[in-house]
Amino acid sequence: LWQFNFGASARKPFFHPIRLAGGPVLSWEAPPDHPWHHGLWFSWKFINGLNYWEENAETGESEGKTFWDSPRISCTPDGAAVIEIALRYGPD
Repeated sequence: LWQFNFGASARKPFFHPIRLAGGPVLSWEAPPDHPWHHGLWFSWKFINGLNYWEENAETGESEGKTFWDSPRISCTPDGAAVIEIALRYGPD
């Protein structure tokens, strides 16, 4: 079971929480030692010298930004989901 987070307040699209049915949560949103980690997420460390991974502790922003349009989400009769999302990376 999972939740896909991609709204305007998300800095990067990510899955959290992720868990097995009836089990514990397997992902962690912004752990104290790595607050830029967002469950299961999509990011590069560096592209053309810009850091897309780590966020500034004061601003909460990365040097490089992740941009996306609304995803296309479709569900199948067996309860599975297909999520299609185009990610773009660049400076602010």
